[in-house]
Amino acid sequence: MTPPAPGSTWRWVVIHGDASAIGLIACLGGAGLSVAAFAAGWPLGWAALGLALASGGTALVAWTRRAWLALLDDVRARHAGDEPGDSPVPWVADRVWREANGFDPVLDAPMVLRAEVQPSLRVYPHDEGPAVVDPVLRPVSDAERELQPAQPIAEGTPPPSADADGLRASLVGTPGRFVVLGPRWPVCCGRLSTLTARTPRADERAITLPAQGMADGDPHTPPGLHTYACPACGRVWRTHPTWSGD
Repeated sequence: MTPPAPGSTWRWVVIHGDASAIGLIACLGGAGLSVAAFAAGWPLGWAALGLALASGGTALVAWTRRAWLALLDDVRARHAGDEPGDSPVPWVADRVWREANGFDPVLDAPMVLRAEVQPSLRVYPHDEGPAVVDPVLRPVSDAERELQPAQPIAEGTPPPSADADGLRASLVGTPGRFVVLGPRWPVCCGRLSTLTARTPRADERAITLPAQGMADGDPHTPPGLHTYACPACGRVWRTHPTWSGD
């Protein structure tokens, strides 16, 4: 099915949902009219009118659904090759950035369409942020650093170190469409560690940092939700966000 043309009335009513609502009302109203006409012994014309309304309403609902699916397919095809590029900040890994900021065909396609009739909606692409909400800095102690050796790091110069206020301001200003809520962000070697995963991943090197106190390096410790790597020494840390109850 060819999707309704941009700017057309049919496109507007399909996206807004008016056509589906009208079709559903006609379907239910027609069915009710037919039942009432038969039950009350009204002339057959009333029953026929009810059946016609129900049939027309059903057809309108079916057409609207096909038109909506065609619109979704059109949006997905137009954005299928979108590439969000590399992370603009050193404390979010490129892979995490791409996963979180790429076009999501399930979530983004309907929002792109609905923004046509509701321009106030936040739609793809949207990179104003803030992506990091209510972060808590989690300094890594020297004793914790001794629990694992330094690891090879990627070529390049690590970002400069800064005080706690500067680091937190950097986090709060992180752009992006994704949201990391209440993270405990490791500060290692005076720098923000780089977020490398937002879900638990198997990594034998990683040590989970508790909210308070010192990590013991026990491999049986439940892994933290977020995984980070220090850009200066390469050590890998996991932490639980503040809302996890850890």
